[in-house]
Amino acid sequence: MKRRPTHGFLALMLGGAVAVASNVGRATAQPPGGEPPEPGAQSVTLYDGQQLRQAGISVSGWGSGSATENRDITLSGDASIRIAWHGYYSGGRIRFQNPVDLSAQVRDRYHVILFTAQFAARAAGVPGSGYDPYAPGGPYGPGGPFGPGGSLSVDPNLFPAGGDLLQDPGIPFGPPPPIAASRRLRVVLVFREGTVAMSNFPLSLFKMGDAGWHRFAVPLAAFKGLRELPGHHLQEIRLFGDGRDVCYLGEIETRSDPEPIVVDPLDSGLVVAVNEPVEFVGIASAGWSSLHYSWDFDARRGATEADEDAVGPIVIHYFRKPSPTLPNGEPVPYLVRLTVSDVGGAKAPAFRECEVVVNP
Repeated sequence: MKRRPTHGFLALMLGGAVAVASNVGRATAQPPGGEPPEPGAQSVTLYDGQQLRQAGISVSGWGSGSATENRDITLSGDASIRIAWHGYYSGGRIRFQNPVDLSAQVRDRYHVILFTAQFAARAAGVPGSGYDPYAPGGPYGPGGPFGPGGSLSVDPNLFPAGGDLLQDPGIPFGPPPPIAASRRLRVVLVFREGTVAMSNFPLSLFKMGDAGWHRFAVPLAAFKGLRELPGHHLQEIRLFGDGRDVCYLGEIETRSDPEPIVVDPLDSGLVVAVNEPVEFVGIASAGWSSLHYSWDFDARRGATEADEDAVGPIVIHYFRKPSPTLPNGEPVPYLVRLTVSDVGGAKAPAFRECEVVVNP
């Protein structure tokens, strides 16, 4: 067994060992039932940056939130949709003058609504707070601990995109700063045939380019009761978040996202001491999917189910007992199992395992 060097943000803070994914080989989950991904339904453009009147779209606030057309921040057209939300019942609504038939897209279990957005928090801190994490003296600015040359500057590749942590590859130092104040969304889809809602869905942001735009996806499979509606002519989208945010939508479209969950292998052969902090890092990808990382630190070999001892792509664990030993005195390693699953429920989970020997 080998002792790994200490590195990574949490290990840097705690002085512990770290088990991190390598780049050799990956575990790939198969779709439910084991069959290959089906051809996806055709993408549909819902908004492409046109002026709203030309696009046949109207917007308005919901509760104490607001939605307006913006001509200053644009992506590919002449305008964007500015939505200010602060809670699950204060946000914005986007109405389509001509309902959009999404029947084929709803039948595609991998289909998502893909938003391209820019958040005010990314450029100027948390809206309304006057706080700018990038300003001189701020934690990510010059002179800050995570800023250039700061005492806690670490490798940003330890903070993967998606899942429970947000990563902005444009920030060269430290853990990811807040791109948005919100961590979770409430989305309501109003069809001519009925209304469906989804609450508490993780806001996983994926960087595109260097202009501050990010994408986030809302899977149609996550809306309970959607397939049971007699038809799927979309009339309205309502957006809300659990934080206080200003969001500029540059584009809205639907896409099929059949890319399976792929998990990098975990390093085995870690040797630690009882009560030593051990950092575990999981790295996975799955297209636009929001991912859930579940860790079992004493998994049963050959078992099909695992306990959930910790969640998140980066976790710290303390082994409280030494490894059991064989009659000849050889230690039996603990089996650590990482399960990565699709929060939207459309894709099959993927697994990785590693072994850890714990000395007294």
